[in-house]
Amino acid sequence: MSSRCGKCGREIHEDRSSCLYCGWSKAEGGAAPTAERPVAAGPATFRSGATTWRFLGWASAATAAGWIVLRQASRGAGSPEDDRLLAAAVALFVLGPLAFLAQVLRVALVRVTVDPGAGLRLPRGRFVPWDEIEGVDFAGLRMADDRTLIRFLLDVIRGLSSGITEAGLWAALHILLIGAVACLVLAVAFVSGVCLPVFLLLSPWQPRVVVRLKNGRSLVWRDLTREADFVHRVKAGLKG
Repeated sequence: MSSRCGKCGREIHEDRSSCLYCGWSKAEGGAAPTAERPVAAGPATFRSGATTWRFLGWASAATAAGWIVLRQASRGAGSPEDDRLLAAAVALFVLGPLAFLAQVLRVALVRVTVDPGAGLRLPRGRFVPWDEIEGVDFAGLRMADDRTLIRFLLDVIRGLSSGITEAGLWAALHILLIGAVACLVLAVAFVSGVCLPVFLLLSPWQPRVVVRLKNGRSLVWRDLTREADFVHRVKAGLKG
């Protein structure tokens, strides 16, 4: 039985847990307010930083890779190849720890409070009443769910494991294949779960929530926690 995406309205096939086009998940929709489960009364504060742990993973991996490259460059004698390795190490240190620090600052500084009876309360005492807001939308690209591929690879591992019935060359081959597939699972999880979301957030196509004002201006929040709940609350506030 198919369902509809809570963001873009496209059809989601019954064997998928998220929308192929925008990445909205059924679990996210189950946690968000609906007509049967209305928005809770009282103000709610939302902060940036939904992918902070992914930035931490990326910063750790980039720092480790940069340290390895730096040590390799320090063994040379100032050749052009060593200069390129040094530049690569510096790039990894900049794109790793500094990107994570920028994300931490974003978490600390960016927040918005949805007041059902008034409007949006922003930092430094700024306030936007409901009658000045025209609408709210999702914008940018969103990652599709990668769990289908990972589940397939785990099924491959289970199938290979069941084929080991006795010791010998055939069993050793199965163990090697299991190890190779397990490494592939880790690689897919790291690339799709850490690298791609981080690179996407640093790109012009980063996912964001846009509140359109009646004066033609827009308020934009990137990497907002519980963004589906935020959008539901804003829409409920606009309906009065």
